[in-house]
Amino acid sequence: MKNVKVKKDFIKLEKEYVLPMNIQEVWDLFFNDDAKSPFVKAEEDLGDKFTSIGKWKEYTKKHDGENSLKHRKVTSIAKLPSNAMSTTINNERNSYLLKLSDTELVIED
Repeated sequence: MKNVKVKKDFIKLEKEYVLPMNIQEVWDLFFNDDAKSPFVKAEEDLGDKFTSIGKWKEYTKKHDGENSLKHRKVTSIAKLPSNAMSTTINNERNSYLLKLSDTELVIED
């Protein structure tokens, strides 16, 4: 992960994690359509409400100049930090599965 360069105008939000699992197990547990512990559950725990969680679909177009294997769209009402203007915001996230192999899992949102 440390060797992956962050794209221009992007910021890195998370640190690297070491899990006692292989890549396929990570995909199946957190990201696959029928995942037992989908990543969106963590976002629900933070207060987001999901209005639509799309299924992964084959995707043959390029995303940011890279080939993409699959795509899905997720819409939610995301909780914002306390402020005087609003406590939530409508959110639409497009996820692109760029790589999935025995050694690499790359998803870009």
